[in-house]
Order: sequence, then structure tokens, then C-alpha cells
Amino acid sequence: MLDPSGESLSFSQRYLEGTPFDSFLVPGLVLFVVLGLLPLVVSYGLLRGRSWSWLLSVALGVGLVIWLATEIVLVGGPLYSDAPVISLFLWGFYGVVAAAILILSQVPSVRAQYREAEARHDVARTEAADDAFARRREGREPLSE
Repeated sequence: MLDPSGESLSFSQRYLEGTPFDSFLVPGLVLFVVLGLLPLVVSYGLLRGRSWSWLLSVALGVGLVIWLATEIVLVGGPLYSDAPVISLFLWGFYGVVAAAILILSQVPSVRAQYREAEARHDVARTEAADDAFARRREGREPLSE
């Protein structure tokens, strides 16, 4: 992202041929968010037992699969011809990570844990709404002795 030309990372401009991008800025931003920030948010949610973290972990796994498929289709040829071992290693590594995320998110005990977290969240939200309703109701009724 600091060098949209890709020169500092020895990226060739021919990697961008066949893509809608003129520089590496947009792909770099997408990768930073999808492979950098989103996993941090998902990790936080999973460690804290947040109900939304399961859905985000599935989205992260799907996002990785889409990114890999898109990269292989759009820049796979030039990238592979320049660095076949590194390309295959990285594609394989991220493919395994994506598969692990998607498989582990479907394990019944994991799904049950986050269904329970969602149920607790729903109960807390309902109780808070009931309390707010009761307070409003108490404030509107005249005091009788």
C-alpha cells in the first residue's frame, strides 16, 4: 500500500494485466482488510464468545477462497512463471487455511457454542427492552395513594 507500483516488493506490472487495476493499491487495501483486519476482529469475537464471530469466521473463509480463485485466474500465469515454488506454496498455504476455517466453523460443537451465545444475547436484549418499557410505563402512570 505504501508503494502502489509494487516495485519495493519486486512485483511486475504485468501481474496487473487482465485485471481492472492500474496499480497494486486497491488489491493491497483489500488484502489488508480481508487478510489483516478481519482476522483480528474475528479472533477477538471468537475469544470473547461474541455471537457475530461465527458468521464472520465463515465470511472470512469464503473471502479467502474467492481471493485465491480470483488471483489464480487473473494473475496466476505471470505470477507462477516468475516464482512457481513461492506461488504454489502461498496458494496451498492459504487454501489450507481457508479450508480449515470453513471446516472448523461447521463442527457441531462450535456451531452450538455460538448458537448459545446468540441466545444469551437475545435474552439480554429482550430483558433490556422489557426493563426500558417498564420504566417508561411507570413514568407515565399517575401516582395514586
